[in-house]
Amino acid sequence: EEVGETPEGRGEALRQKGAALNGRELQVFAAPGRSKRRSCRRTEAAVAMEQAVVQVVENRADINGRVLAVAPIAARPDHRLVTIDVSGVSAVEGYPNLFASAAGTQLEVVLPAALAETLQVGGKVGCRIRRGGPTVVVGERCTPQ
Repeated sequence: EEVGETPEGRGEALRQKGAALNGRELQVFAAPGRSKRRSCRRTEAAVAMEQAVVQVVENRADINGRVLAVAPIAARPDHRLVTIDVSGVSAVEGYPNLFASAAGTQLEVVLPAALAETLQVGGKVGCRIRRGGPTVVVGERCTPQ
């Protein structure tokens, strides 16, 4: 028996559990040769991840690198998005280093406009940064070097 129902319906496994995810109904399909139960678990997990609120632990790191770009941020007129080609990362005592593997990558760092004014594209820079969310890197201070 196929489990594929309309978006208004639910897969039988979810119906049996009486599961409700944020008041929305789910459409569940089992791929050929796959367990319907496994398909339901993956669907539940995908919806849960979509709705998850992520809390970031306090963290800090010092980076060195070169400024590749400085751009305005439309939604934050008092800030700039600074792209940095990271050449080195140092831990800050007392904080987890969430950027240990950032050397050799490019980071987009949100900086207050006043701090970004002193930076020049192509110039070397040293910054203290922190992860402010899954995709946000915030600069606490950046100085030309």
